[in-house]
Amino acid sequence: MEISVVIPTLNRIEDLKECISALEKQDLSKEKFEIIVVDNGSTDGTRGFLKDKANAGMIRFLEEEKKGAGRARNLGVRNSGARFIAFTDDDCLPEAGWLSGLLKEFPSDGKCAGVGGPVITAHKDNVISRYCDYCRLWKDLDFRGRSIHLPTMNVLYRRTALVDIGIFEEGVIGVEDIHLSQKIIRKGYYLKNLDNAVVFHKDPRKLGPFYHRAWLMGVGIAIIGKRHGGKLEKDRITTIREILFPKRNLGKLTKIEKQPIGDRIMFGFLHRLWKLGVHNGYVHEMKKLHLQQIYSK
Repeated sequence: MEISVVIPTLNRIEDLKECISALEKQDLSKEKFEIIVVDNGSTDGTRGFLKDKANAGMIRFLEEEKKGAGRARNLGVRNSGARFIAFTDDDCLPEAGWLSGLLKEFPSDGKCAGVGGPVITAHKDNVISRYCDYCRLWKDLDFRGRSIHLPTMNVLYRRTALVDIGIFEEGVIGVEDIHLSQKIIRKGYYLKNLDNAVVFHKDPRKLGPFYHRAWLMGVGIAIIGKRHGGKLEKDRITTIREILFPKRNLGKLTKIEKQPIGDRIMFGFLHRLWKLGVHNGYVHEMKKLHLQQIYSK
């Protein structure tokens, strides 16, 4: 087996159906890849759907009771014997040439741990989704043809490199893929971005899910900081200043000539809301961890 496509899922059965349908239309030979879906405790009928698909031989179905996309992905990796592990999410729609494109362009030097392609919003008619699309990290983190981050929405890893690195750190949420990319580079491997192999992502279309995603990122940053001794705290005055007068990225978000005036105004608002969500998630988790330390003594 060349590739195992690992997908964690939780209570998004309709999105998952569309994702699997897109994977079943891949132009790569069916003998060269398998689909492993790891359910993370769904209660919306996902398990029944996956059992039926597994019985029909369409996918492999695994269950991870402990919450966390990292844990679910790790279970998929441990149950794979393929040369490569591809990750995407249950709210993603890979193009037909996704797997073949990633596989064809994978460097053979042994030092490349993973390659990834563009992630494009599937909802261009929604201003929140357009903001997410515009802020995508994809090419911004390239340096001399190499990248410092590949999102799990669109990535193909060499399985031996993943095992060597230690795969995802369990219990980390919101920034699992960023943390994994850091571990990969520290280990001496490199990552590469491609211009092909597109995946469409269903970005948030409402403020609630958008804010929640930012909040989860803040929680994840706090967890990593406490585990590894990183001092990431900022005083409240600095945080308020960043929200009111953000310097980073806001200029390019609001001064693009071709952008409609409505988008420029909304992008500025969403940029500040994102920073607020990250800050609040971070503070929430730091307080919780601090209380745990006090009561464990």
